Amino acid sequence: MSDRACTSNKARAAIITGSVVQGRDITIALPAPAKPAVAGLPIQPLFVGRDQELNELIHVLKPASPMLAGPASATVTGLGGVGKTALAVQAAHHAVESGWFPGGVIFVDLQGYDTSEQRPDATDTLETLLQAIGVTREQIPNGRAARELLWRSALSERAAANLSTLILLDNASSSEQVQPFLAGGEVNRFLITSRHSLGVQGSRVFNLSVLSPRESLDQLRQELTAAYPNDERCSIESGSAAQLVELCDRLPLAVHIAAALLAITPDRPLSDLVDAMRDEKYRLSELTFDGNLAVRAAFDLSYTCLDGDQAHLFRMMTINPGVDVGIEAIAALCDFDVPKTRRVLTQLARAHLVFVRGFKRWKMHDLVRAYASEHASSDPGYREALGRMLSYYLKAAKNADSHLCSVDVNSTRSSTDFDTYESALAWLDAECQSIASSVNLALAHEQYAYALDLPAVMCNFFHMRQRWSDWIATHRAALTASLELGDLHKEARTRNNLGIAYRETGLHSEAIEEHREASNFSPFAGISQRGRRSRKYWARLPGIGGASRCRRADRADVAVH
Repeated sequence: MSDRACTSNKARAAIITGSVVQGRDITIALPAPAKPAVAGLPIQPLFVGRDQELNELIHVLKPASPMLAGPASATVTGLGGVGKTALAVQAAHHAVESGWFPGGVIFVDLQGYDTSEQRPDATDTLETLLQAIGVTREQIPNGRAARELLWRSALSERAAANLSTLILLDNASSSEQVQPFLAGGEVNRFLITSRHSLGVQGSRVFNLSVLSPRESLDQLRQELTAAYPNDERCSIESGSAAQLVELCDRLPLAVHIAAALLAITPDRPLSDLVDAMRDEKYRLSELTFDGNLAVRAAFDLSYTCLDGDQAHLFRMMTINPGVDVGIEAIAALCDFDVPKTRRVLTQLARAHLVFVRGFKRWKMHDLVRAYASEHASSDPGYREALGRMLSYYLKAAKNADSHLCSVDVNSTRSSTDFDTYESALAWLDAECQSIASSVNLALAHEQYAYALDLPAVMCNFFHMRQRWSDWIATHRAALTASLELGDLHKEARTRNNLGIAYRETGLHSEAIEEHREASNFSPFAGISQRGRRSRKYWARLPGIGGASRCRRADRADVAVH
């Protein structure tokens, strides 16, 4: 007997012709009505922080809450492991306890990021939803369109019978995936979670970021004391606790795994786990518990859903060593034009894998960056991408420096990338840290020409902003590069530059030594055209006497050409 053969018919002394039945005793047994399954919320998790988001979400779910046109829904989005489902479940439990949904709550995991064949399609999910509200299998039609119609009709009938229902659609990957389940009406509510910004029409959006430092510490403390009420490690090692949650990037999943690792070893100091996680190369490996709970696995689900261009940019962006990255540098890394780079970045931002700072600078969360770096390190195009980025920085820095060296600071003389002195200086301010860090990266990957030339072209800016530590660090790397190449001219230039920076920082013995070493090479007689421009630049700087200015310009000639 098939699953649908739930009725039974009996006829005694009967004549059956086609669909016409004539008999003495005819018994028709209909199936018992299906019992609704509308109490399927997961257990209430340990929940910390998010007070504002929780209160606002509860307000949206409240039946009396005024809603926008379209489906009465809310969408919670954010990075994998950021706590979207926890917030949604917390709000749903509050709604149930408040008696707002007499028809119950239905929870469905849409498995939107599961790339296997086991992921349910809309037709199967509609059958699950219909059965949950009491529709028997015999009454469920086969086609998706017919099931959608029945689903909406059944919800409407339940609402009319004062059985308003909350439907929690967890783990959706697109608006197309949730659209078949949304129904109109003012009393039913839909709560959606996704790693992507979905753009569901009329839905109130809650974009979750990582927890605040205080909230992360509260989560760690509560999880440890939940396992052992007398656990005082967070109080005894408050400094290590603060470091630990920062190493976890304040991502709730990561903090949860760290707490689980500490809970199974109650005598383990927090500082021991901090030391184990300090090296970024091993951090994701440390954040694994019992083989099936891991930050890396959560990120895998997002990464496998990226298309080729998205995955390429996701990997290549991490080659840049800066805290954040300009869109032009990302374009160089990926070998994309800027418009395409902007489109792909926007797509990754929808997946909450990158986020924008200001107008044109982009950033990843630390753990996401560590994950992407793992993939970038094994990318065969790594070295070529690094070369493109260094080439971009050198060309752009030279163009910016040409504005700094112009006599008129208000000059609008155009260059390749900058139209004004102000735009050139703003670019140098934004990219200084990335360029300085890129010098060591170039040296590590034997890109010695860039390691030599980038520090020299940044000298004017370093002096203007008095960034002596950057000047010294980059030129030490440049000195190593000059020795590797055997370039005596650039070794002399680099040593002379180091002498200038050492003198400015009061390291007079070191300054004399570097200038003496530089003088051992062939003399650089005369002042070039660029040196004459530099004399005018140094003379503009405040706090430098006239004679000293000229002497400094003469010495700086070696530093800038």
